[in-house]
Amino acid sequence: MTTHRPLTTRSSAGRYGTTVHLDVSGAMFDDAAAEDLQFDGERLGGARFARCDLRGVEIVSSDVRGMRIDGVLVTDLLAAFFRSDR
Repeated sequence: MTTHRPLTTRSSAGRYGTTVHLDVSGAMFDDAAAEDLQFDGERLGGARFARCDLRGVEIVSSDVRGMRIDGVLVTDLLAAFFRSDR
């Protein structure tokens, strides 16, 4: 049995046009299109992305401690990158 809880939303004029404030805690998205989606100041701890097309995704000024890509800590990947000759 799948239970769905209602999503909480509110809208406001934002920096990038209309901003929708949406609580999707515990939600699961399947086959969702979200091109040009922007997150600013969001808490995504515990989120999981699987079988997603992440080409062109940019992460800036974000806390990536504990974040993993295919089981490898992003902080370890960045440390190795900066130690290399690039």
